[in-house]
Amino acid sequence: MLRIRNNIFEIDRTTRNTGFFISPNDAKGQFLDIALDISFCDNQYEGEQLAPSLCINYFQTKAQKLADLKNLTFKIESIEEADEREDSFYIYEHEPFEYYECTIVEIGEVDIRVKINGKCISDGYATPYKTETFTVDGWLPIISNRNDWDKHGL
Repeated sequence: MLRIRNNIFEIDRTTRNTGFFISPNDAKGQFLDIALDISFCDNQYEGEQLAPSLCINYFQTKAQKLADLKNLTFKIESIEEADEREDSFYIYEHEPFEYYECTIVEIGEVDIRVKINGKCISDGYATPYKTETFTVDGWLPIISNRNDWDKHGL
């Protein structure tokens, strides 16, 4: 679930646009890189029907296995850092985050629960641009190879 002000958007788990991605980050496959994409179901925001999404590109970790990711927190602290990493939040258009902090809360057999707190640019066309604080709390499918989508009927 995404909360922006009093607006609630449920995570859309009917698409391959939502996932928690894991891959080895070195030639030996010793450590894991993680990334996530989340698409949300449409709902009202500022008088319009919208379906937000967010993209957090790969972070290197020192985790050697999935269980090691529990309670891991990763973050960015500036628009410049988000822009350099190409992390983005989509409301009207893809915009960088001002900041976010993401924590891996629980790990299931095929899903992972994340909590994200941050501030996004909600309207980059406005002068000055508008921002919103947001929270995300939800379960995402764990994807380490393309066959993992089958576990989720996708």
